[in-house]
Amino acid sequence: MVPLRHTPRYGVLAAILAAVSLGAGPKTNGDRLDRVTPFFPLEVGWTLALDTQPSAAGVMDGTRVYVPLRSDELIAIERETGRVSWRVDLVSRWAPVASPTIVVVASPSALIGLDPATGAQRWSTSLLGVSAPVAIDGDLLVASTDGGQAFGIDRETGATRWQVPLGAVSRHPAAIGDGVALALDDSRVVLLDRDTGALVWSRVLEGTLSAPAVAEGLVLVGSSSNYFHALEERSGFDAWRWRAGGDVIGATADGDLVFFVALDNVLRAVSRKGGNQRWKAVVPFRPVASPIAGEGVVTVAGVAPRVEGFVSSTGLAQGTYAAIADLSGPPLIDPAVGPFSVGMVAITRDGRIVGLRPTGLMMRDPAPTPLLDLPGRRLPREQLMPTAP
Repeated sequence: MVPLRHTPRYGVLAAILAAVSLGAGPKTNGDRLDRVTPFFPLEVGWTLALDTQPSAAGVMDGTRVYVPLRSDELIAIERETGRVSWRVDLVSRWAPVASPTIVVVASPSALIGLDPATGAQRWSTSLLGVSAPVAIDGDLLVASTDGGQAFGIDRETGATRWQVPLGAVSRHPAAIGDGVALALDDSRVVLLDRDTGALVWSRVLEGTLSAPAVAEGLVLVGSSSNYFHALEERSGFDAWRWRAGGDVIGATADGDLVFFVALDNVLRAVSRKGGNQRWKAVVPFRPVASPIAGEGVVTVAGVAPRVEGFVSSTGLAQGTYAAIADLSGPPLIDPAVGPFSVGMVAITRDGRIVGLRPTGLMMRDPAPTPLLDLPGRRLPREQLMPTAP
């Protein structure tokens, strides 16, 4: 799950603070400002204990966290305080998706659009047998079903824009860029036209495919064959590919870099344009989901209740978060968190939700220290001149 990016508060101040915290000024990477947010270490802002367990992973926007529960409810929690904002009766076994204007939940028989402030239903669209989490990008929702169909749905109205047969089931959310990329059970990757759903191309790979991602001009997908493919978005041909030491389970991109992680417990950063390796880092656990990258930091979650953070440009470890229990899905991370804000939310399988703030963005004054020496230059003792007899 990729968290919703929103405009950071005090953006200039955060950039200055990040540079000071890391002991270096900003540097350019092409036309981009290579800014590293001091995301780790993290401190607990709040903890909420639920009376039931989550039924799926949650989602976070700039204001709230939304979590489906096994009690057949959807709960909304204020992101900065952990206070429950609202809850509605709604059955779902998939993570919802959110934008500033709507929250969309997949029930067993429909997609349902809710008002994020109140939980009031805005629309409902019949859709049986959803097979993967819904994807969202701009005003487009993309859903796939057990019948091997893909649907393009308007975010604000729930109206179906297009419906196309895929010929196989998709188990992962679509990756939406200029087109809509889906990885299918029959080892195909397909790209659909974003506006019409028409098939642009189809490519057969080897093995069981992982969740796709998109970068500028590329569709990225890993496989249980240990290969990581970067396919040209216009044609589906290989732009480049990598062979890892285990199943490739997910990827993401940020600027000129692509990050992918495999079951050899290695996170790799490669050039988006040519696939040349920039760095690699050992992850001290088995990863379970695609990495998340933004603002100079890339994070990986694993089977162990831990999250590891690395500096995107170098692969140096930035920090670790040890969760209080096994996580229910990847943590929810804001890649553009501002000062004083909750930047990560961890949801555990036993029904606890923790809001975490980057300690380096809390801007606390340093602890006072005793003044041992007075300021200024120490002067030598004056010599007394003898007096005349």
